[in-house]
Amino acid sequence: MNKTLSDVVFAQKPQVLTIFGVFLLLGVVVSCGRFMPGSRTSDTSDTNAVNTAVPSSPSFDSDKYSELLSKREEFAKLSVPVKLDAKAVFKGKIFIATNNLEKFSDYDLLDNGIADYRMAKSEEELETLIQVNCAKGAYVATYEGKYDRKVKGFAVNCTVSIVDHKTQATVARKSFSNSRPPGVISSIDPDPNDEYLMPRPLGDIARYINSFSVDKEIPTPNVLSEKELLRLSVKEALTESVAIKGKVMFAQKKDQGDINPYRDNTMYSGLGLSYGFGHQRLTSRPDELETLITIVCEKGKKIGKVGNTTQFSNKCEVSLIDYRSLTVFARKSIENTDLYENARKEDYPLDWIVGIPEQAITDYLASLPSV
Repeated sequence: MNKTLSDVVFAQKPQVLTIFGVFLLLGVVVSCGRFMPGSRTSDTSDTNAVNTAVPSSPSFDSDKYSELLSKREEFAKLSVPVKLDAKAVFKGKIFIATNNLEKFSDYDLLDNGIADYRMAKSEEELETLIQVNCAKGAYVATYEGKYDRKVKGFAVNCTVSIVDHKTQATVARKSFSNSRPPGVISSIDPDPNDEYLMPRPLGDIARYINSFSVDKEIPTPNVLSEKELLRLSVKEALTESVAIKGKVMFAQKKDQGDINPYRDNTMYSGLGLSYGFGHQRLTSRPDELETLITIVCEKGKKIGKVGNTTQFSNKCEVSLIDYRSLTVFARKSIENTDLYENARKEDYPLDWIVGIPEQAITDYLASLPSV
């Protein structure tokens, strides 16, 4: 039986790894409007523009959804011609299939950045298939755990394929590999007859999945999802006479704190963000929204080190978007370069991203005229 290093703690000979016995907690983000049907049409001048008329769509069918889930292994093994496209985007509804992810928490991590109403609920809806297949790689080392028991450790190799299900073509593909144990792992008693794989780099894989835009917005008559809004393909027409018009919604994506290849610490938020705007100016309704403000924050440059913790700046790109035409009319980069002295100080090396520059973002938006 194969086990991942997340299940077993061993020390490589002749040096012994410290056993921390720390359980990592994964947050489960529950999207608003789960299983809510509906769509919003586009006008004739712009395929992504807003039209408040909402056509009906089929109701959620639990039997069809269960049937789709039962085909995960079949979809993971599906082999189609490779026709890589440098401008590949997600089209329509999405389904993720893997060959060896047994825990639902793994799927929660991989689809964490996808709006619930973009996830396919039946095979008929499926347009973009995401395959995540991992396999045992090369031998890494023999490890020793409790009672001097030894087990051989192996690297793990993963391939992520983005498949256009309608045309049956693989339009994007990337390989990931991990041959190193994490700094903090949970432990059980080792079995000397077992082999185990290093942790799958699910964090890196999730970040790759979340780097894709969509060809056009999936409409909803209900609450807009920041995860969908952050993926929109937009055009750019920057102007000097910037004004924030009408009702506003924020869509924010941020990385901060501990970041590693094994888990995804990306956080999404939209509802509840105000950045100085009163509640009367905020909306999450597609028929009311005029100005979409996206805030995308990620790891920046190295700014220093505190103990074993290497700290990086948090660089945020603030974009003001006319939601009706999906046009970016203003954009500004704002970065926090202040060292965080209270960051975790561990015995093992740790990468740490400082917090986002919330006050600087608030001040920037307050400096713009609002009509």
